[in-house]
Amino acid sequence: MHGQGNEGGCSWVRRCWQRTKEKWSIPEERPLTDGQDSFPVLGVVLGHIMAAEGKQLESLLGLTSEVSDVVIRETFVHELESQKNNGVELVQKLLNTLNSSKKPNPEYPRMRRVIVRIVITIIESCHRTVQKMMEEGMMEGLMEALIKMERTPSKLEKYRVFYGNIGVILESGIPMSDLVARAKALIRRTTTQIVGAHQMGDDA
Repeated sequence: MHGQGNEGGCSWVRRCWQRTKEKWSIPEERPLTDGQDSFPVLGVVLGHIMAAEGKQLESLLGLTSEVSDVVIRETFVHELESQKNNGVELVQKLLNTLNSSKKPNPEYPRMRRVIVRIVITIIESCHRTVQKMMEEGMMEGLMEALIKMERTPSKLEKYRVFYGNIGVILESGIPMSDLVARAKALIRRTTTQIVGAHQMGDDA
């Protein structure tokens, strides 16, 4: 989604970037506009994701997910594929976090949701990263993690914020089960396409 319909989302992202810059003393950049094709701080955030855990990791992943969905997806693609090894280390971090999050934690109930959203973005748009994931057998690992998620649904993931045993803010947007189904379908389709292309190349 782009354009005027994203004005509210972009404002939220701007506020989050400002807090991120203040926390990590990131130098001032040009003001963000809806048409801007550069998001310099994103590379910094991707780097911090690698060392983050728990609530901080959930926050950074949520911010990254919003940027790739609300602002300019091409910027996320560029930043990820500019990372070492086309960004597969980040994908491995996402996979490891999914595997260690067999059940959502009340302290960060959105962790699995934001990971699945980022995985969807990567598979849809980050073609070099996906190619590297195929070479390293990571697509199978992601599929297995998603299947496990289907088997462990949780009421926690219906909420953005949890306090004690009470969810206080309902999650909006696509249901978790639909996100997982979409990610699985993308993995199957992309894997089939890449394998088919390689087979055609071998037969040529």
